[in-house]
Amino acid sequence: MITYEANKLQKVMTISLYTTGDVKQYTAQEIEAVKELKEYSIPSDYLLFLKTYGLGEMNNLLMFNIPDKDYVKNTFSEYMDIWQWEEGDEQKALNSISIGSTIDGDVICLIDTEVPYMILPRHSDRPIKFNSLAEVIVHYDKMYGLKGDYYFDSYDDWERLSFDDFIQFKERRMEVVKQMHQAFFKEYTFDKAYHTEKQPLYLIKDVGGWIRFDLVYGYSIQLKYQKRYAEKAVEVYSYLQGVMKS
Repeated sequence: MITYEANKLQKVMTISLYTTGDVKQYTAQEIEAVKELKEYSIPSDYLLFLKTYGLGEMNNLLMFNIPDKDYVKNTFSEYMDIWQWEEGDEQKALNSISIGSTIDGDVICLIDTEVPYMILPRHSDRPIKFNSLAEVIVHYDKMYGLKGDYYFDSYDDWERLSFDDFIQFKERRMEVVKQMHQAFFKEYTFDKAYHTEKQPLYLIKDVGGWIRFDLVYGYSIQLKYQKRYAEKAVEVYSYLQGVMKS
């Protein structure tokens, strides 16, 4: 959710994300280390995001990674001509701090300017600049049709289990995946659901993560959890393994 708060004479967008598990907030020492990455100022809203949520993924589409002051320079310095630049922006991008990426390959970075957020898009030759992190999120909300319904997966202490044996069922694999999906639905509760028609993903706070069923191709089921909730996650996994083998 994006909300608006009055701040003197202007309105400032703030970010509110539903968290699937426990987040690992940046400490004061870690925040200071981020501030020292470059000689220019780091936007306060980005620092607040790190203090509140830390690192992780939003809606399995937008990844907030460890801030890296060398990523753009080391990765793209010989290929900067793939984008068309406004005056001065190419050098600012080379001197940027990458803070995230998307499932489609966009790179999100901080640059030394009054408009501090820049997206280096994978499928366009026009870099895009934004005033705030909230504006970046709204941009991807419109692109992916999220409708303001955001959730956040922390990278802290996470693990993933997969059911990858469906190929053995050959033409029956879709039937088996659907049976496991129905069995999960009857046996367990969840907190939120997404993409329920084709690839349903259920957020489960009891495991600090989610489970996703491939009802399009019938190739996989994935269970993401935080290790501190491993007992509950293994219970769900073992139950569905039993359904698959029955």
